[in-house]
Amino acid sequence: MSVQTPTDESVSEEQDEQRQVTAEISGSFYKWLGRDAAGRFHHYDKSEDTVYISESEQERFLPDGAGVFWFRVSDIVRVEHMDDYDGLDVDDWEVFVADDLGWDATPTNLTATIFGAVEGDLERDGGHR
Repeated sequence: MSVQTPTDESVSEEQDEQRQVTAEISGSFYKWLGRDAAGRFHHYDKSEDTVYISESEQERFLPDGAGVFWFRVSDIVRVEHMDDYDGLDVDDWEVFVADDLGWDATPTNLTATIFGAVEGDLERDGGHR
């Protein structure tokens, strides 16, 4: 993971400091958590155990010579290090957001979707396949 801060001095003071930060996270460690009801995007870096909350979606890119895509997260408005919360992890963060703000969009759990569809088919067919 790398964090870059633009050198453009024309951006306003301290309140915009986090917004200037861009996180670049290897696809091996990146997880999109979702978009909350306030319209902010939550991104998780497994290697740093850190959640980035941004005002924009991630950008996927392939660095020269890399064997895996990376994700660039810009317009960061908040950074949460899970180490700062004793005993809590990213699953707890997802529950917190669900309870506090609500999720507008989350990744689809493909396994649950597949098994849910299969179970629905079996129920319609009376359990015979």
